[in-house]
Amino acid sequence: ALGFFDPAKPDIAAGLKYVRRDTWGEALAAVVTPTIVVLDTESEEFKFPLLGSTENVSWGQPVWAPGGSEIVCVGFSYDARRLGLKFCLNRPSSLYSATLDGVTTRLNDATYAARSPVFSPSGNTLVWLENVIGGPHAASSRLVKYAWSQRPSDVRPDVIAGIVADDATVGVCALRLPSTCFVSETALVFTTYFRSTRVPVHVDITTNTLSPLTHTGFDSKTGACDVLAASPSGLLAAISNPVTPAALFIGKLDGLAVSWTGLTSHTPLPGLSYQLLRFEGPPAWEAIVISKDSPAPASRPLLAVPHGGPHSAFAQDFLASHAALAELGFVVLLINYRGSLAFGQASIDSLPGKVGVLDVADVDAAVSHVLDAKLADPARVGVYGGSHGGLLGAHMTGQHPQRYKAAVLRNPVIDIPSMAAITDIPDWCFVECGLEYDNAARVQPLSSTAFAAMQKASPVEHVAQVQAPTLLLLGGQDQRVPPSQGLQWHNMLRAKGVEARVLWFPDDGHALASLACEAESFIHIVQWFSARV
Repeated sequence: ALGFFDPAKPDIAAGLKYVRRDTWGEALAAVVTPTIVVLDTESEEFKFPLLGSTENVSWGQPVWAPGGSEIVCVGFSYDARRLGLKFCLNRPSSLYSATLDGVTTRLNDATYAARSPVFSPSGNTLVWLENVIGGPHAASSRLVKYAWSQRPSDVRPDVIAGIVADDATVGVCALRLPSTCFVSETALVFTTYFRSTRVPVHVDITTNTLSPLTHTGFDSKTGACDVLAASPSGLLAAISNPVTPAALFIGKLDGLAVSWTGLTSHTPLPGLSYQLLRFEGPPAWEAIVISKDSPAPASRPLLAVPHGGPHSAFAQDFLASHAALAELGFVVLLINYRGSLAFGQASIDSLPGKVGVLDVADVDAAVSHVLDAKLADPARVGVYGGSHGGLLGAHMTGQHPQRYKAAVLRNPVIDIPSMAAITDIPDWCFVECGLEYDNAARVQPLSSTAFAAMQKASPVEHVAQVQAPTLLLLGGQDQRVPPSQGLQWHNMLRAKGVEARVLWFPDDGHALASLACEAESFIHIVQWFSARV
């Protein structure tokens, strides 16, 4: 784009250089007009564009249809405003077929948000994932098939696996399907979250049956098995648990059983162990404890770690930062409170309208359980969380000031009413506070009722009681939970004489995922807790 005073260039209009253009939000700030093109690998020429973004649709996730004369892709629709897309599986989106001339046809039910299309080996069947539009950003998904070979007759999508109500059975809780996931013409294998882990499932698309796989070759009772690719010749997976770094395995499938052979070392870290805690609720929820085998348990500090989302989950997989904290002597308590993903839709639906109450109660109950079991020192408890986990960390220090001696909060939600106007996910502020959000309008002013509900769910309601020294890690480019939230908490704590410090990472976003940020943050976190719990 050119400013009025830039040198002129052919076919480029002047005056648009500083015009702000809507993007797809957090981690996608540079994505304005995504375009699908076709590259002819023989002539090395592009067909540009096959599909260009229109005024109300952005295209993505293209795959070739059988025969090479069409593609299948996802169209993300928007009107007055684009809402953040990252980790938001509920955004209006549809599955389309498109000819090489750019003529599109919708394939899925328009009331569901579609993603991740994959064809069977012959191309006769198309499968994809979809979620209900609106509501929580992540929830139970459904797997859908489409008889591609029967077109152009009136073919309608058929649901293979629907949304599950509770955690009694394995459902579909997957962000995407592997691009290679069919093990035969009529069956596919992929990984889904189930309670506090991730498990491979086998889906027969003829009988519409979803079944967990059984395993030999590694301890499958705990840990996480992530299928990276599946084909008739076998499976490729990354397998880990909280004290064993991920290793690559090749799997041979026999019916619903898999025998695994390791390709890389699969050795637990010496001196560390973990256990799973289950709380029956209702609805049921779980927590994972990672700790060092010595010194004596009752003398060790405890770090309560609620996840973000809130509709995500910790799995029993390996995260280096958690294992390192345990190696340094902390008891690490990962809490999948009610509302977490993969415990059924009833669990997801139990939290909206009860944020700051139900999730806070579960975090404190998990801490009490660990302390009652004499796994850690009751006088040495800290809390560590990011995003919604940061909201919970702030809540814990405000609602239970005598228990939590220090806190580290990563890009925390602090004041939901003020966040609603500037975040890339304003719907989150409404839905999680039990309020209706107008998905059609995308822009919704706060009524007095909405303001009161958001304020009640916010940590600022309890700031007067906070005593815990608090370290805040903030990303200057965060569009999801703007850094003004954390700065507000810092300023309020300092004003009342509570120790508080900000680490400011100007080029990082919500994930705080740059190498420099992760390295600096970890050392600061260890120093902060070591000196205070």
